[in-house]
Amino acid sequence: MSYFDMNGKQYKLELGINEFIELEEIFGDLSRVDLENIKGIKTIRAFLWACLLRNHAMSMLDVGNIIEQYLRDGNKAETITDAMKVEIKKFGIIMNPAYKNDNDNENNKKK
Repeated sequence: MSYFDMNGKQYKLELGINEFIELEEIFGDLSRVDLENIKGIKTIRAFLWACLLRNHAMSMLDVGNIIEQYLRDGNKAETITDAMKVEIKKFGIIMNPAYKNDNDNENNKKK
């Protein structure tokens, strides 16, 4: 778990199997998510919501409001995505699609 300060409050970010299942309900196959390029406010909101779900009971709308205020205060979305990437990588389920494709190509060459 890691901590992130937004709007004068410290939040504990943490992902586990249940949070990844929630994300799969939203996005489908997470192995295709490119962690290095989490883009789009809908995606950022969903991943941040999942990171907060275990320790902070709030809705997607609540998370959207937190993000909105954070950005209005002059902060950058990249700061949020960088904090989320730490948690996502710790869990180790999702990998970059380019990496997956490289492995698939190597496996096909061996056959």
